[in-house]
Amino acid sequence: MQLTTEKKSFWLQGISIEKRNKALKLVRDIAEQLKDPMYVEKIVMEPDNIPNGGTLHPWDPITLSHGYPGTIMLFAELDRQFPKEGWDLIAHSHLVEIQKAIEKQGANSISMFGGVSGIAYATSYASRNYERYHIFLQKLNEFVLSQLHLVLNYGKEECGVHPFMYDTIQGATGVGRYLLQNIQLESNLEALKQILNCFINMSNDIEVNGEVLPGWYVPYTNQFLETDKILFPDGNFNCGHAHGMPGPLSLMALAIEQGIEVPGQKQAIRKMIDWLIKWQDEGSWPARLSFKEVVNDQSYHVYPKRKGWCYGNPGVARALYLAGRSLKDQKAMKIALSSYQDTLLQSEEEWDLSSPTFCHGRAGLLQMSIRMAKDEDGEISMQSITKLIDYVMDAYDPQAPFGFKDLQSNEQTSNELNKVGLLEGVSGVLLTLLSLSAVEEPWWDGVFLIS
Repeated sequence: MQLTTEKKSFWLQGISIEKRNKALKLVRDIAEQLKDPMYVEKIVMEPDNIPNGGTLHPWDPITLSHGYPGTIMLFAELDRQFPKEGWDLIAHSHLVEIQKAIEKQGANSISMFGGVSGIAYATSYASRNYERYHIFLQKLNEFVLSQLHLVLNYGKEECGVHPFMYDTIQGATGVGRYLLQNIQLESNLEALKQILNCFINMSNDIEVNGEVLPGWYVPYTNQFLETDKILFPDGNFNCGHAHGMPGPLSLMALAIEQGIEVPGQKQAIRKMIDWLIKWQDEGSWPARLSFKEVVNDQSYHVYPKRKGWCYGNPGVARALYLAGRSLKDQKAMKIALSSYQDTLLQSEEEWDLSSPTFCHGRAGLLQMSIRMAKDEDGEISMQSITKLIDYVMDAYDPQAPFGFKDLQSNEQTSNELNKVGLLEGVSGVLLTLLSLSAVEEPWWDGVFLIS
């Protein structure tokens, strides 16, 4: 099936029908290959599909990052756009595999990308406006609520915070976004307010070694990467959207825009806005700031070259934009927009996005740009969006089982892996391309806290 010019009410305007059809055909072709959940698992579990230096396959059937929740979201979006084609049945077959996996291995985390919040979000997306899966969704929701206290207390023994407590991937920001999407339940509203209060507390100053610091300081022992412990022996302030303060900032802002506010929320947003603006340098933000940099009020670190969602200017700018909008702060919104526009004027080499995927790749930059274009009509050129569409589709490999591979590289190694999840896999790429053919606004990208 092709889109026609008669379908005038596209959610995103300004893209040629030829470009939309090219993207849709590619999505359909690859989606056909992903229909069989057993085939999906077989490909990811091939013996050589392992990161260099690693031992584990990029697969976990119950996680949004690396498993069936990602494919369920993909088929659910296809069902939303083409409800008579049976994509809901395909989504259901993948959901059955999640249920089997939970029975076999259990589910311990409530995080968005590694646990039950992600399963619940994906199942909600596939429920045809909550007409299906009532009992399963209720059980998932009850589990999230029962375990939330463990997340909010994570790392509390240290002065400062732990990313696994607050961040988008594993922490309360991701859980909070699930709750915000399902706020019609009174119990979810109260749980979300607990998270918001936690983030307000995180915005308060703390004293570390005689120095007054923002409460989102991550001490040495709470850094989950060994490289961070080497680079930041006194701890750091994470500025990335995936693991840093911009995640909680975005959640607080989105909550306000839905009429959900607790005392101190706007003040916390204001403090974080001012901090991000202070540490911006020529439109760029560091991935992390060290203890000494913040104490000495001077940044010494090289800014991240990659223009991704997880780290880099676009993710931070999007968070700053949402925060500014929630407070009706035109100055903050203009600073964010200007930084974003500067990014889009750069070359592909300057973007440094070799992977087509969402987290650290091209799809993430495209979807964030689509959101900025929707929110700032005329301020983001559709020529830039078209360039990004081509940039994503240029990474298509007809020889790859899933059409797109996740490329990860550093100075020592380079990897091309078959992944299926939303975060680093083909589901995130295809859902981004499906934004071009949507009539109704999609909400799958809410999990990334960009909407």
